[in-house]
Amino acid sequence: MTIFMPPPYTTESTEILHCLVKSKSNPPTSWPSYKVNLVGDAKNYKSAVSKLKLLNSKEYAYSTSSDHGQIRSLADKKSYKLKAVKPNKDLEKKLLNVPSLDSESDNDNSDCSKVTDCKCY
Repeated sequence: MTIFMPPPYTTESTEILHCLVKSKSNPPTSWPSYKVNLVGDAKNYKSAVSKLKLLNSKEYAYSTSSDHGQIRSLADKKSYKLKAVKPNKDLEKKLLNVPSLDSESDNDNSDCSKVTDCKCY
């Protein structure tokens, strides 16, 4: 999901969108969220804008001349999902920090309360 300008897409609203993108501004909070459908890629903004025109006649607009647009789209979607999940390294260290069996504090449960504070959802 991503926030995007709602329709209608007029010349004026399109110019506003291009200005916001070029200035790397955050979208207005009033804009709705939409499901993302990956249909192409580009190295820069100018190339991306020109590829938008290709999508009027083609289903996909990837940089390579491959006929496997759908496969590439699914692979890109999976890749972006994996990038979006950022592991919590501190939590990982705490969870993997298990006392040895030789420890003298076998009956000490003080570390157990730390696990219940875990918010992994």
